[in-house]
Amino acid sequence: MHLTVSLIIECNGVNRVTDELERAQSDFVKRLAERNKLAGGSITDIGSCYFTDEPHTKLLRRLLPGFILIDRSHYLEQ
Repeated sequence: MHLTVSLIIECNGVNRVTDELERAQSDFVKRLAERNKLAGGSITDIGSCYFTDEPHTKLLRRLLPGFILIDRSHYLEQ
């Protein structure tokens, strides 16, 4: 079974001085994401990866209606 999702990852310290540097950082984030799991499954392909300065509310509003997966692993540790 395959699932197509919009994945938003908050990144701090992004250097956007040049397009080349931004692209390199974007590729790095993409490679990191592809090594991780999402909802217990493997991330096999990321169509596009880019940085944006949009406010969270505006960004999330474009993805409605939808569902949000939130990491609650700290509850499992208790």
